[in-house]
Amino acid sequence: TKMSRSGPGPQAELDYWMARNTTLTALNEQLNGSLVKDAVAVLRAHKVPELEAFDFNLAQLNKLRAESKDNVRFLSTLERHFKHL
Repeated sequence: TKMSRSGPGPQAELDYWMARNTTLTALNEQLNGSLVKDAVAVLRAHKVPELEAFDFNLAQLNKLRAESKDNVRFLSTLERHFKHL
């Protein structure tokens, strides 16, 4: 499902990025688990062409996760000021 912001304002923006970061981190942890790594190793041994798409999507996931982590880190420093708006 597509995530959306719960409303206008900076707190909604922070909440959005925190939820996105949590979701992407959980997905990344699952994909880096031993079960998936073992399965990918078998597929690589058999030179399965679909792994190119998997690798691309994994790189995209890592990029999006880094973006959300950076946004949470930045917006968290401003959070106490949000309460005064």
